[in-house]
Amino acid sequence: MTGSRSVTRKAASLSEPAASAGTLASRLFPRGEAIEALKWLGLAAMLVEHWMRYVAGDLPAWAYAVGRLAFPLFVFALALGTRALATARLPAVIVRMLAFGIAAQVAQLAVDAPAGQANILFTFALGVTAVWLLESGWPPFLQALSLATIGVLGLWCEFGVMGVALVAVTVKLARAGEAPAVAWLAVAALVGALALPNRNHFALAAVPLALAVGRSGIRIPRVRRAFYWIYTLQFPMFAAIRMLGS
Repeated sequence: MTGSRSVTRKAASLSEPAASAGTLASRLFPRGEAIEALKWLGLAAMLVEHWMRYVAGDLPAWAYAVGRLAFPLFVFALALGTRALATARLPAVIVRMLAFGIAAQVAQLAVDAPAGQANILFTFALGVTAVWLLESGWPPFLQALSLATIGVLGLWCEFGVMGVALVAVTVKLARAGEAPAVAWLAVAALVGALALPNRNHFALAAVPLALAVGRSGIRIPRVRRAFYWIYTLQFPMFAAIRMLGS
C-alpha cells in the first residue's frame, strides 16, 4: 500500500508545475505580457538582420549587431512562458519545436543560409529537453549520459553548446521557485559567452533591454504560434521578395 501511494505521489508531481512562478523571475518580470513583448522585439531584431542578409544581400555591422539581440530575447521569453508549465507537458513543447525546426530547416533552402547548421528551434528543443531530463527523475547515470549527448548534438546547432546551455539554465532557473539571485549570474555569463559564436558582445545588450521590458507596462496580445510560423515562413518570403526585386 505504501509503495502504491509513493507511485501515485510521484506521478502527481510530474503533472504539477515545477515552480508556481519562479520567485526571482516573477520579481524581475512581474507582468505576463512581457513575454509577448520580448518575442516581438526578438522577431523584429531577427527580421532586420535577415532582411539585410537575404534580401539586400549585404549585412552591415549595425544589422548584425541588432540581430544578436534576438536569440537571448527569445530565450528569456521561453523561460517566462514555461516557468509554471508542468514537467509532463514539456515533451509537447519539445515536439512542437522539432516539428517547426524541421520545417524551417527545409524552408532555409530557399535562401543562402549557413550550411551544415541546425536552426535555433533545435537549439531550443535541446535546451528544454535537458530541463525535462533533470526534472523527470531519471537515474543519475542516464541523466549524465543524456546531457552529454545533448551537448554533442548542440555542436551542430545555431549558437552551439553555449546556446543550448543558455536555454537550459535560463529555463531551469525560471522554474526554480527558490533559485538564489547569484544563480542568475550564470545566465548573464552564458549570454556573455555568446560572444564566442557571435564574435562580438552585442548579445549582452539584451539583458537590460529584457529587464526594462519586464518592468514596463507594455501590453501586447498573444498570437498563438506566431513565433513559430514567422520564423519558418520568413525564408521563402525573403526568397520571393528578392526574386521579385531582381
